[in-house]
Amino acid sequence: MTSKIIVIMRGWQRGLYATIADALRTDCDVTVVANASTAEQMVTRFPELGDLIEVDSIEPVEIPEDQLVSECLKREERYGEFFSMIASYDRALGKGYLVNVENHPDIGRSWWPQSKKLRVLLEEFMFYERLLEKIKPDLVISAHNGKILSLVARHHGATPLSIIGGRFGQRYLWANDEYLQSSALKLNLSIHLNTPVREIDLSGVQYMETAMATARYRELDYSYRAATRKAVRRIAKGLISQAWALASRIRHRRRSSAPRTGYHPLGWVPPILRRAHHYKIFTRAGVTPKDLVGKRIIYFPLHMEPEATLLSMTPEFNNSMELITWVSKAIPADTVLVVKENPFSFGVRSGNFYNNLRRIGNVALAEPHGHSWEWIQAADVVTTITGTAGYEAVFFDKPILSFGKHQVINGLPTARFAHDYSSTREGITALLAMPSNDPAFDLAKYALHKAQLDVSFELPNYEHTAYGVDPEPEMGQNAVAAIRRQFPDLFLQA
Repeated sequence: MTSKIIVIMRGWQRGLYATIADALRTDCDVTVVANASTAEQMVTRFPELGDLIEVDSIEPVEIPEDQLVSECLKREERYGEFFSMIASYDRALGKGYLVNVENHPDIGRSWWPQSKKLRVLLEEFMFYERLLEKIKPDLVISAHNGKILSLVARHHGATPLSIIGGRFGQRYLWANDEYLQSSALKLNLSIHLNTPVREIDLSGVQYMETAMATARYRELDYSYRAATRKAVRRIAKGLISQAWALASRIRHRRRSSAPRTGYHPLGWVPPILRRAHHYKIFTRAGVTPKDLVGKRIIYFPLHMEPEATLLSMTPEFNNSMELITWVSKAIPADTVLVVKENPFSFGVRSGNFYNNLRRIGNVALAEPHGHSWEWIQAADVVTTITGTAGYEAVFFDKPILSFGKHQVINGLPTARFAHDYSSTREGITALLAMPSNDPAFDLAKYALHKAQLDVSFELPNYEHTAYGVDPEPEMGQNAVAAIRRQFPDLFLQA
């Protein structure tokens, strides 16, 4: 029986996902789902997909107000997840949970009443339910495995797939759950962790910084001049968009009665202007590894917030300030917790956030110019929620305190998972006691490296084609080959 695959087109990497759909259609029953404008673009560039494209999108559903909550309760029971948790994945619907980025611009949808938030989530449930009941797919491929899509797919016996970074050079993985994790990576890691220490060969193990991070770091500029230029462009763009909206209302002779649902047109201007000042705070107050000679170091790089990976990968806990508080209270007098700001988060946290950190005696801010690797190499323990620093720590032979429940590195012998103060203290005590020549470091590095290479695939130029709509033959071929390796049974013809 021919396998059925749905490829859902969104704004991200449309060219790549269309290329994947085109390659899979040779021996699978493929349906491409897209809204009208995306479908038109795809037909133009991929005429061979014309008959496979189904124009569909999430539309409002007429549900009487007195039935809304009962319909939501039915889904909560069916899928085993509360709507409140699902809302927290969304930076708009769950903005009230973003307590670590007080200066992140306001979003209109965050002010919606609970009934309206429930309604839009329910509409998304009903969209995917209708789609999967109709097609009955084996795989659902999309640019992002949202929580609702993943819940509905699993309930219908389908596997959700999306491409995520492999935390290694230009290598990527197929994630198959809403936590952006790969079960294939976890399986291969567990296999390699059984390798006898005497058989470990580290001659070819060398870490490579992720291509996406390298490309983005080149664009950073924290000068006041750069902030002013960027703010002026934002203001101009915002004023133009407002002018067009006003002209449209006048032309169609209608009032603007609809409430704002997204960012305010000028909402990003204050964070942009604030960025240079906050960078200066770390420049003036920050320390380097040389300043802490004689101290033991716990290193914690702050995460970019709000970010889909942080909200999705660890919905149970993503409070950086709470983490810092736990760690600070759980370290001995000769130890310092060093906090480094994420390069892309200057401006969205408040000055009070940083000042509170500076008031804690055993917490130091990291001077921002240095590379994160310098701190990882100097650290006695690396702490992370979902960040790449946890993976990098493995290759630098450093123990890891992980607060991300679903991280694959939690299974390493050099890592401890913490979820409250007690487990934080126990984890730090155990990790600080690990000798630097413990063979567990070699085993962890070997197993993670082998597992990453086993299941990941090269996507050259992926970091430069985010919103591309043109065919990507090389990347598409590599991505499809990985699907075939990961799910061989789906490609066996009856």
